[in-house]
Amino acid sequence: MKTQILSITLLLLFSTASLFAQPQAYAQTHKNCKIPNLTEQQQTKIDAINLKYKKDVLPLRNEIREMRAKITTLTTQDNVNLEEVYALIDAIAQKKAEIEKKHTAKQNEIRNLLTEEQQVVFDMHKSKSYNNRSGANKNNRSNCRGQHQKVQGPCEQHKQGAFKPTNN
Repeated sequence: MKTQILSITLLLLFSTASLFAQPQAYAQTHKNCKIPNLTEQQQTKIDAINLKYKKDVLPLRNEIREMRAKITTLTTQDNVNLEEVYALIDAIAQKKAEIEKKHTAKQNEIRNLLTEEQQVVFDMHKSKSYNNRSGANKNNRSNCRGQHQKVQGPCEQHKQGAFKPTNN
């Protein structure tokens, strides 16, 4: 019992630490999306939409983290109850679908605030961001973590061509 409490506590501690790192990555990604000629009113509305989205999604992400911790606990026991693990995996998939739906609704709501010219820039950025979220470029990262490439450019190994895309 103490081991379970300790493992859950450590997992929550590390999950919380990653939450503090996410706003910087989010800001970096969206700072590069320079929608031209945003009015102050548009920016205020976009900020409100983003804040509402973050408030709506945070509990879902926390639930996913808790379920992952539960899966870790269940799968490290001597007698693994696969039915319970599978149920948690299904529940995580449902939560992720909810998050994706909320994200799509947020994007649509923001897009509706924009002029035609602004929508083109937004759509281009949205397409690029979606491809990064779905892991479209994972083959190009091979053994690298990937995050450093977005902020600092490719690592030395990638510059030298050490990693080639694989056909999986």
